[in-house]
Formats: sequence, C-alpha cells, structure tokens
Amino acid sequence: VCAPLPGEFDLYEPLRSFVSNGRENLDSIVNLDKFQSINDVCPASTKSKNDLTIFANKLERECAAAYSCLLAAVLIDVASNNANDEAAIDALRNYSIATIRMIPIFVQQASRSSCVHSISGKELIFQIMCVGRAWEDHHLVEHSNVYVDEMVERCSFLWCNLSTSFRMPPPALRFTWEQLVWVAFMTLLEGFSKVPHCSTEGRSLMSMDLATLSHGLHPESVKTALLERHQSIITTPSDSCREDMMRYVDTFIKVFYFPDEDVMTWIKENFKSYHLEHSLSLITARSANGYQDKGIWTKRKDLVREIYHQNDS
Repeated sequence: VCAPLPGEFDLYEPLRSFVSNGRENLDSIVNLDKFQSINDVCPASTKSKNDLTIFANKLERECAAAYSCLLAAVLIDVASNNANDEAAIDALRNYSIATIRMIPIFVQQASRSSCVHSISGKELIFQIMCVGRAWEDHHLVEHSNVYVDEMVERCSFLWCNLSTSFRMPPPALRFTWEQLVWVAFMTLLEGFSKVPHCSTEGRSLMSMDLATLSHGLHPESVKTALLERHQSIITTPSDSCREDMMRYVDTFIKVFYFPDEDVMTWIKENFKSYHLEHSLSLITARSANGYQDKGIWTKRKDLVREIYHQNDS
C-alpha cells in the first residue's frame, strides 16, 4: 500500500540513500531488522473500543515520533552552521543536507505506514478478496460491502481520539488525517487489484464501495457519525486529498470497461501512477473472464512488465 509508485522513485532516492547508509553504519551495533519485524504483525480488526483506543494511541505516538524528525533536521542544520573545525563543518554540513532532503518524504512514509497498521490494512485487503462470488455475480446489489462501513467507522474513531487528545499541534493533526485518508483509498485499490474474477456488475459494486468510502470520509460525515455515537469531537477533519483519491481509484475501476487496445494505451500513459500489480490485474481480470485466447493475454502481460522494466532502468 505504501510502496513508492513508479513516478515517485526519484523523489524517494534521498530517503533510500540515507537509510542505506544508516543501516551500513549501524550494522555492527544493532540489528534493524528486529525493529522492522515488530510492525510486520497486522493487528486484527476489532470493534472493541478499548482495542481501537490502543491503536489510536499507537498511531499518535508513531506519527509524533516521525514529526519530531523535522525538529532534528533543524537542529542538525543549525549545528552545521555553528561548528568550528573545518573537517567537522564539512562532514556535518553534508549530513545536514542529506537529512533535510530526506526528512519530508520520511515523515510522509512513516506516517502512512503507521496509518496502514492502525486501520488493519492487510486484513481489509483480505476481506475484499473474501467477498468472493459477489464480485462475479451478474446481478446488481443495492448496498456496499460491510468492510467499507467498518473502515469508515475505524477512521472516524481514530480521528476522534487524535483530535481530542490535544497532544498533536493542528498542522500535524491535519497531516495525519490526510495520510489516513490516502491509506484508506490505496488499501481499497490494492484490494480491488487482487480480485481475480470480476463481472461488470462486480465492478459496479466496487464503484459503490468507493463512493461509500468517499462519502464516509467527508468531514461532515465524520462529524455526524461521531455525534450520533455520542462521541465528543472538537475539530472537524479537513477534506484533504479525499476527492483526488476518489478520482484516482475510480479511474482504475473504469479502465475495466475500456476496449482491449485502449486498456494497453491507458497503461502506457499512466503506468507511473499505478503499481505493476495494479496494471497486471487489469489484464488478468479480462483474461479470467474469457476474453480472447489466453496466449494473447500472456503476451500483453509481458508487454506490461516490459513497460515497467524500462522505467526501472
């Protein structure tokens, strides 16, 4: 969900270099893989208010820790301008430049990673896949899937806890909510891309789930939902990137309806904005639905991989 998109590789290069150098320098001191493995365990989805509060507090602590790196970058920059020894000045200045270049993207990436765990992203993707035959049925349904309502409820609860703890300044609070909204839509897209068989009516259901998520994350919808549950809310969340992400996922769903050649053209024009697995799923879904010969789709999947491979090189 949080992996950089092909069009963002250059943007992430300062962070990659900084982390790589840090791991190399600390290799003989600490095993960083042990710390990373702690976050590999995805918390189970639950409606327990106590458990959700724990996840909300964890999200707050992790995001606050990420934001504190901004202060660290400022202090390093100040120190580099006040050192006396020439060698120390050069070394500190180079470190300061590297730190300041990577900090913004690091804060964003760390916040998104925390948001994925706070909404149980892995389990949500699994729930989307487990909808099963509803994606394949050839009749229209009137209601969106339950997992969407649970995701909206979870995001609203997280906002309620974050906004009423008063431990995060308003800019950090808005930024965290923006990342939470971004993660919610990307999780939905990731789940949709893993559905192997999907009918036209199934795609319609995906659009309905997307609309439900977008409406549920609207600032006024969040406020209304919390008030109906008699939960206090001091600050209404910002609308952030909700509309942009709505269009982003909606475009992916609609590509399924394109003619075959138009699908390939769209992938060539938009591959930098979607992961390889997302584009391949558009081909795989059409193949699974029996369009044309299987060999044709195998060649088209190879072509899609080549498009992405050329970008990597």
